[in-house]
Amino acid sequence: MRTRWMILIVSVEAMLMLMAVYFEPTFTVCGVVEGEAFFEGRSATYWRHELEHWEVESLGVWVDYFGRAPGDSPPPVQTYHMFTRRTSRWDEWWTRWGPQQQPAGTVKISYFSLDDTSGPKILQGNPESAPVLRELQQCGSVKVREMARIGLERVNRKAVKTP
Repeated sequence: MRTRWMILIVSVEAMLMLMAVYFEPTFTVCGVVEGEAFFEGRSATYWRHELEHWEVESLGVWVDYFGRAPGDSPPPVQTYHMFTRRTSRWDEWWTRWGPQQQPAGTVKISYFSLDDTSGPKILQGNPESAPVLRELQQCGSVKVREMARIGLERVNRKAVKTP
């Protein structure tokens, strides 16, 4: 009888440990098991979930518009991006039930910059993020694929700028 209880307790503990590993918020274990690329210690699955909380708006600006003759070719367009992060359910829950550091409610963070330092860290043009961004281009979400494209453009732009 005692052996049965021990087997039951060990089985329940093992099941709880497996659930904790599977549902861990950084997706590190799942990323290692699935052989995903990592950036800053976070797997592609983590970055996919993080990018789902972001919205991007693109703004095209003509460069060197003035000083062109009427028959000249159109001026080049420089694209800038504005990123806004929506709060997740966890953020909302923590704001409501966790230690009160800020008033409850939806918090939106906007980033706009004329250089490539705006938005999530993975989209800031770091060459080490390229493998993860390539994986994210295969994602089912159109929004995540678009952000991965923006991130790879920034990586390529920085690679061209550095001699």
